[in-house]
This record gives sequence, structure tokens and C-alpha cells, in this order.
Amino acid sequence: MVGTKLYGCHLGKDKNKSKKDKYHAQKSQQALEDHVFQTRYRSVQNTKKMDCPVQFYAYHIIKFPEFKISEDTPARRRNVSEKLRDAIADNPSSVKAVVEYHTSFPSLEEHQNHPIVGEAAQLREEVDETIVEKIKSLTRLGVKKISEMRRHLVAFVTDVLFKGRHPPPPTRRRYTPTNRDIWNRMASVKDATKDAKQDQRNVQILADQWSSQQVDCRVRFRPSKENADGTATSLLFCYQAAWQRRLLHKYGQQMCLLDATYRTCRYRIPLFFLCVRTNVCYSVVGVFVPQTEKSEDIREALQVFREWNPDWQPSHFMVDFCEAEIGALEEEFPDSEVLLCDFHREKAWVEWVRKRDHGVFDDQRTVLCLLRNIAAATTHDEYNMRVDQLKASNIWQQSAQLRTWFSTKWLTNAERWVHVFRDENLKISIYTNNGVERQNETLKYSHLEGRTRISLSEMITVVVTDFLPTSYRRYIQLNVMYSSCYRRYNSKLPRFLHDRPRGVVTHIMSRMEEAAVCFNPDDIGQVGNGVFHVKSTTDPSKSHIVNFGTSASNMPFCTCKDWSRNKLPCKHFCAVFTLLKEWGWEKLASAYKDNPILSLDHTCLGQTAVSNERDDSSSDTDGISTSSPPSPPSPPPPSESSYLGLPEPKRSKKKLLQMECASLLREITNLTYNVEEEYLRSFKQQLVNLMEDMQQNAPRDDSVPQLPIDASQLPKKRKRETPVDNVSDLPTRPSKHPSSRRVGHRAEMMRETLRVNVSMDTIVEENEELETYIESDLEAVVDCDMENDEAQNEWLVINDTKLTQKDRQILQEELWLNDKHINSAQKLISNEYPLIDGLGDTVILTANQQGPVPASSDCVQMHNVKDHWVVSTSVGGNITVYDSLQPSMKPELRSQLANLYRQLLLGKTVSFLSMLSVLRGNKVEMTVDCLPLPTL
Repeated sequence: MVGTKLYGCHLGKDKNKSKKDKYHAQKSQQALEDHVFQTRYRSVQNTKKMDCPVQFYAYHIIKFPEFKISEDTPARRRNVSEKLRDAIADNPSSVKAVVEYHTSFPSLEEHQNHPIVGEAAQLREEVDETIVEKIKSLTRLGVKKISEMRRHLVAFVTDVLFKGRHPPPPTRRRYTPTNRDIWNRMASVKDATKDAKQDQRNVQILADQWSSQQVDCRVRFRPSKENADGTATSLLFCYQAAWQRRLLHKYGQQMCLLDATYRTCRYRIPLFFLCVRTNVCYSVVGVFVPQTEKSEDIREALQVFREWNPDWQPSHFMVDFCEAEIGALEEEFPDSEVLLCDFHREKAWVEWVRKRDHGVFDDQRTVLCLLRNIAAATTHDEYNMRVDQLKASNIWQQSAQLRTWFSTKWLTNAERWVHVFRDENLKISIYTNNGVERQNETLKYSHLEGRTRISLSEMITVVVTDFLPTSYRRYIQLNVMYSSCYRRYNSKLPRFLHDRPRGVVTHIMSRMEEAAVCFNPDDIGQVGNGVFHVKSTTDPSKSHIVNFGTSASNMPFCTCKDWSRNKLPCKHFCAVFTLLKEWGWEKLASAYKDNPILSLDHTCLGQTAVSNERDDSSSDTDGISTSSPPSPPSPPPPSESSYLGLPEPKRSKKKLLQMECASLLREITNLTYNVEEEYLRSFKQQLVNLMEDMQQNAPRDDSVPQLPIDASQLPKKRKRETPVDNVSDLPTRPSKHPSSRRVGHRAEMMRETLRVNVSMDTIVEENEELETYIESDLEAVVDCDMENDEAQNEWLVINDTKLTQKDRQILQEELWLNDKHINSAQKLISNEYPLIDGLGDTVILTANQQGPVPASSDCVQMHNVKDHWVVSTSVGGNITVYDSLQPSMKPELRSQLANLYRQLLLGKTVSFLSMLSVLRGNKVEMTVDCLPLPTL
């Protein structure tokens, strides 16, 4: 026998009761002392012990079957024991042993003072050790939420512990721990990773580890503490990896972005990101955490990064309107320009004008328009003129708050946000720091989701070990995917676009396609070395200047808005590339074409992409056996200029004519607002005739116009047909408006015109009398086209209504329905439901010549309200109007309803409006019709 061990019920007697009593007595004594502010917790159920008497012994036994005794005597025991010891001493592996444990479990009836079966007993079980170890391992792998941990545990219990068996019920705490159990185990893992109780001490330990373990990693940490002389040292943490310094040196000499994010940990300290725009994305190239957002703290952190990067001298910085950040940057980088983000400028303006206390709430559109005109000024004269327009406006003269706010805060910093003051030699087009904002959102909602109350050391650990490596991996992935090492480029793509970022390639290709259609050689004129006049496509009387920047100090430019917005070749540049073979991409200034943003980062590829380029002709080997002798060496790849000398693409005359026709139609649309009504009537008839003529010349399928489609372009994959069940659709949550979090003129226009929810118009007050408008002349309301109906071919007669072939064509082409269609439909409904009253002629009803319906009958009636059809009904004793567009009550409709349903009010004390309700009906799924569907 090796040993014995006593086990007892976990709800038995409390073996530590004396220690607990001493601890509580000590705490009670401390609470009676002065100046003790510890929170006292009153435990209602202070122990789980129920004094259960169940106990049992377990015996550990080792048997040696080769050393047996024939009779149990002391002498034989001694002899066999000596032989066993000698055998173990000579060769232990030759001795056979059997290990056994012996015990006798008590019966369930012996347990007392607590339940032993059922759900109550299952909830008292301890968590299984296998489950505990699984929780700890998942926590180390990065599981942060209890809900996520619970999903992993359910899969672990079902697929691993009880694979092929019925899993235990969810009430068993042993395999389904509570949220508190999971949280306690996760917290124990987090506490075990901390080397000290003070969080700043943990940050210091992490900083030392990263400095020693990561290659060429720069970390500086200074804790916040009080010195012996009474002064205080503020917190500062700076981090920059080797790859971040490389990207900063590669992309950060022109423009760097600085922004702070908050609420990343439990402390009120900001987290700053120093970012650059790379060739494929925005990347964080520096992280620092100061104790405050004061200018001196930010400047101290910038000094650390300048010390780590002595050759870093950016020409521009971009920030939001934070005076502390601007002051720190200007003091540390006096030769750099600090620009304001256009997005934050717009946001600040919108927030200011929307506050009623500022006095411009009613005129906010006018104010924003004047301010945006100043920001968009492209010349100094235009800037001065726009400022004068603002100061001459009535709102400027009337609002002292507006004058003070804009003059002191914005006009004094005009060089930071007005476009005319932007440096023309800036080789990168960045006007907002939304790229940094996206990095902040990625950190918060992808890496710190559900962990807003974590410590500083935990937050920095997530940033350094998770967020930054993920960002750099994305940068490498995009560079590799866009290279010829990953996939071969299309042979039709110009060679100078190979191994370039995808955004640059798609931008230039779209401009080259547009230039091939819009420009001819006569549209380009050379006025100097690398300077051309290119005719404008919008105004042929004007031209744009295209400058290749042939001198070493000049940058290429074009006077169009596309170039100023993107700093990439516009269609005017592409027209010169395509039509003038000697002026291609290689003629651009080297300071521009060698910009790293326009090329891939070959450091990420492992080998230069040029070495992996293959001649395009070698890829076309269809029909050639792999065992054939090698072909002679191919000639060296042609230069960029030779690719520019390829035959010009054939211009589609039809495409050019379509663009010209579209331009003429836009001009005609604008002119319709300036001509008289009489001319519009005749012009409308001309357009109708012209449209009928075009319909005759367009391909048609069963009288429906059809576009000419090549049969080879039709989709070959058939959609899978699924049976349709008679179930109603569940209500769906409205989708988010795409411009809900955007600012600016375009965003305001999108919010006003996209997905507009029109509320019900105010009808009239309850005691107001309804006005009736009675037309005396019936012919003034009847469609003038009805005079020619007799001369047209007759198609169908429903009661007394004659429908012509033109009416049939309207139905087939889903055009606007007229009174004859509606009246015919009402006649058919009346024949089907003879007990329904109403369904009268809409023309007569519009002229208020329709008699009232009886008060006791159920009525359904269609109404024509300014070329819009609505339905009214008195089924149920109340009047209900169904409108498919915007539930409203126009005067014409009120007049028709009052005349049609006036018998319902006889002898009643309630008003007409109290019996009337306007609802939104179901819209017919047609091209232009807005007819609501009533339910009979």
C-alpha cells in the first residue's frame, strides 16, 4: 500500500471555518477605526457548505505478481521483501508491477442537507477540469467575449468530449459553466500574464521585452510618477517597428497624417497614430500615447520619432482642427505646412450652423454655400471675390456671432483649408484624413470590440501584437497580388501600367478609353516643349493646358478638375499618350513618375517584378507539345514608347454619336425651363412623334423595345427554381442611408433626394369647413386626345367605353393610364361585385357632377388627382383613402370626397375629418404607373 486519501462531499463541513472567522473579525475591527473608507459587502449567503457527513477513503496499492508468498507469516514477508528490493536495485525495468486504486463509494441516500438528483443538484456541480483548461487555452488564443467562448465550449463538448454520444443537458454546470465561471477562468489567465499589480509596471516589462526580442524595434516608455522634489513626470509611450520606419522613409517625405483616438482603454488618455498613404492603402508608421493632448506632450513624442528617423522631413502634415496638434507640428517641423482635413472642416461648419444659439439656423444653407465657395476657390482673385461676397451678404451683416466665429477661427487660417493655397508641387492628392479614421475604426471594432475597459498594457499589447502586424500583412498582400509575380497581366494592357497599384491602373485605363472616343489628332496642339493644348469635351471653344513638367524642378499638371482632384493622368494626358507616340508616360517628369505611390513595393515581392516578366507572345502556346524543342530566344521586351506606337484603336462612331445626342438632350432639358407654355405644347407633340419614330427603328419583341444582344453574351447558367410557399413576407429593417454620416453639399443633396420618406400633409383643423371646387365646364377636364378617338382603330368596348389600339399599346408598354383604362376597370369590378356602390366615371367625378352614394351602402371609387390615381372606400362606416406615393389630402381630392360621401354625415354630430383616414396602399410593380391596389 502506497498511501490513503480521505475524500468528502464538497458540500460537507467547512474545514477553513476558523480562518474565515478570524478574517471577518479582523475586517470588522478595521471598519471601526477612523478614516477607513473601504466598501463593506454584506453577504446574504456566505457559504455553500451544508455540513453533509459523507466521506470515503481511496487506497493506492502496487502489486508485484512475481513475488508471492504461499502463507502470510512474518518470516516469509521479510524474505520476499528482500528479494523484491534486490530485484529493483539490480534491474528495475524487469520487475512487473500492477498499480491499483481501491475505494468504496457511498450511496446517494447517505448525502444530507442538499439535493442529490435533478436540476438543482446539476447546478451545484464543479466545472470539469477539461472544460477549465479549454477556457484557458482559448483565452490565450484571443477569445475575448463570453458569448464567443460559450460557442466554442458547446462545440468542444459535442464534438470532442461526447463525440458519437448524447451530450449532457445544458443544466449540468460541469459541462455548461455559467457566465461567472467562464469570466473567472478568463480573468485568471489575464492576471497570470501580468507581472505586476501596477499597470504601468506591466507596460515597462512589455517595452523591455519588445526591445530585446523584436529586431530593430524602437520602444520608449516613461511612467507617470511624482518625483522626490514635488514635480510630476507625465506618461509617454512611443513604438515604431523596423517596417514602420521603412514605410515612413518611403512614403512619408511628402504628406503625413496625425490623428488621435479615445476610449480605447479604461484611462482618459489619447492614442495617436502617425500615418502615411502608401501605394495600396493607409498604414500606421508610428504609435504614441501621451498622458494628455497638450501641445508640449505631443511635441515631445514627435521629438522621439525625429530622433529615431533623422532623415524624416515631410513637406506637409494633415490634421483636424486641433490647435494643440497644429502647434506641436509647427514647432517641431517649422519647414512643413500643416493642412486641415476637408472632412473635419465640413463637419465643424455643419455642427456650428445647426446650433440655434448661433443665430443662423434658418439660413444654414445660405451660410454653408458661401463658406464652401470660399474653400473651393482656385485662384487668389476668386478667393478675394468669394470672401467679399460673404461679407456683403445680409446674414453676415446681421449675425455678429458669425462674423466673430469665422473671422477669428477660419479666415486667419485660410492657408490651411482653401484650395488656392495648396502647394502645386504636391505629388499626392490627400485632402482628408479619413484613412486614419478608418484605422481608428478598425482598431476599435475589429481588434478591441467589447474591450473598452481594458488596461493600458492590454490595449498596447493588442496594438503591437495584433493590429499593426495585421495592417502590414495587408500592405504586403496587396503589393504581391497586384504584381506580375502573382498573376500575368493582360497582353492588351500597356507595358507602363504593369506592376503598378490597381487604383492607378484602373484610373488611367478608364481615362484612356474615354480619350480614345472623345479626341482626334486635330484636338491637340503643341505650344512648347512638353506643353500642349487639348480641346475641352464639354466646351469645344475652350482648351486645357497639359504640361509634362520636362524640367527637373517642375511637376506635370493639367488645368482640368480631374487632375487637381486625383493628381493622376486625366483624359487629356491620355489623349496625348495615345495620339502623339513620341510623348508617352516615360516623358513625364522623373520626380512624378518615380513617385513610390505610383509603383509597387518590390521589397515585399522577394524579387523584382521585372525579372518575372515574360514576353506576351510566349504565353500563347495552345497546340504546342511540351516535348517540342525549345524556341529561339525571344527578343528583349520592347520599351514603353514602342507600346505607345501600337495601331490606334478604332473609334466607335456610334458611341460618339450617342454621347453627342445625350449632350444635346441635356441642353434641351435645361431650355424647357425658359420657354412659354404654348411652345412646350407643340414641342411635346414633336417629341412624341420623334419617340414613335425611334421606337419603329429599335429592335422589338412582341411590341416591346429590345436592345440588340449577342447570343454568346447571354448567361448560360440557369437560376434554380424554388417552390413558392403561401407565406407572407416578414417586415424588414430599413437599410442605412448611404449618406447618413457624411457632410458637405453632395451629402446634403443625397439625403434630400435618396429614399425620402414623405410624411402626411397636414389636412385641415377638425372644425374647419371643407372647401368645394366645382368645375362648370366638363370639356375643360376631358383629355383633348379623346376628340380623335373615333378616327383610331377600335380595340375593345366595355359597356359604353371604347378602347383603341393606342390604349392597348399603353397597357402593353406600361405607360401612364388614362381615364378610359380606369373607367373600364371599374366597370369590370362593378360587374364582379354588384353590391359595391360607387365605381363611377372619373371624369364626371373630377367635375363634381357625380351624385352622392347612399349612406347605408359600401362604396369604392377611383380618383384622379393631378395625374395621380388614389382609391377611396366607405366599407366599415368610415372613409379610407389609399395612396401609393405620399399619403396626403389635396384640395381636389377633398372636394371629390365631400361631394361623394356627404350622405354619411347626415344626422351625425361628428365632423367629416374624424371619419376620414389616409393610408399608404400597395404600389403596382410597373414601369411608371403609381396605381394603389385596394382590397375588396
